[in-house]
Amino acid sequence: MKNLMAILIGSFALFVMSVTVLHNDACAQKRPVKRNLKEGPDPHFREAVAHYKKKEPAKAEQILIKITELYPQFTPAWALMARIHHDRQDYKEAKKIVYHALKSNPQSRLLNLLAAKILYKENKPLKAMEFMSRAKNSSDSGDHEIDDAETNMDEMQKQIASAFSQQTRSKPQFYTSQTNESSEWQSKLPSIQNDKKLKIAVLPFQFKAMAGWQDTVVGQAGNIVCDMLTTSMVQTNCFMVVERQQLEKVMTEQDFEMGEAIEQSTAVKVGELIGVDAIIVGVLTQLGSQTEIDGRLVNIQSGQIISAANVNYSSQEQLRTAVNSLTVSITQSAYK
Repeated sequence: MKNLMAILIGSFALFVMSVTVLHNDACAQKRPVKRNLKEGPDPHFREAVAHYKKKEPAKAEQILIKITELYPQFTPAWALMARIHHDRQDYKEAKKIVYHALKSNPQSRLLNLLAAKILYKENKPLKAMEFMSRAKNSSDSGDHEIDDAETNMDEMQKQIASAFSQQTRSKPQFYTSQTNESSEWQSKLPSIQNDKKLKIAVLPFQFKAMAGWQDTVVGQAGNIVCDMLTTSMVQTNCFMVVERQQLEKVMTEQDFEMGEAIEQSTAVKVGELIGVDAIIVGVLTQLGSQTEIDGRLVNIQSGQIISAANVNYSSQEQLRTAVNSLTVSITQSAYK
């Protein structure tokens, strides 16, 4: 009996020792992971890249999700995650990821190139052209482990431009000219024959504000001026002005938001899609208690500025008068 008890006690002791050893081994295996997390995302990212190159995107994505949670500013992880969704042809999710990452790193060559490729796949070449231009002009070298070394950027740019040239041009729909009794500012305008009137579109103005302004206010200001200027341009009876609804449709189709800041060269392409002769673009700049409005009428074919003017206002009540003054200056200069 004593021998049996000794055997049982010995066996139990061996079992406890085995469990302890296994526990210590498990802890030892976990310690390097914790240490690596403190060292930064690079070792984990390299592991994700290795899985991606071995055609194991699901494993790579699991690692990338953890990296982006711990290191949200680590651009390569977002870029590789977008690449995985792009490869799956899940362009909506890929674009969502890229746009999110671009907010913290707008100069990333890799992210801008990915955005261009995704939009090209979505048949939105106009905005793809804008991202492609940013990618080519970026001084950021990107991440060579996942960089698109096989992508010839010049060739890609040609493909996007070709896709844009093949897009259907709209048949412009214009506001009906108004023949209301002329006001004082309208009396300063030239008389233009119908066949000489320029076909134009008024794009939302950008707003450059001082610190403290809310984004909603900034966006509204550009759209408010756009609406007012559109009405004033119709009232001149000197232009054929494209309806705002048609402009919004084209902008939305190309993945732009009304009120979004776009480059003048891109705005010209918007005008080309709409089918107008010229576009009006501009900027509102807050200068202390005053706001300056700079407006430009740009030729679609040449990209040259036909006319430009600026006005100031210091109160909401003065805004309409300022817009009317801007309208007169642009119109007079356009038909000199």
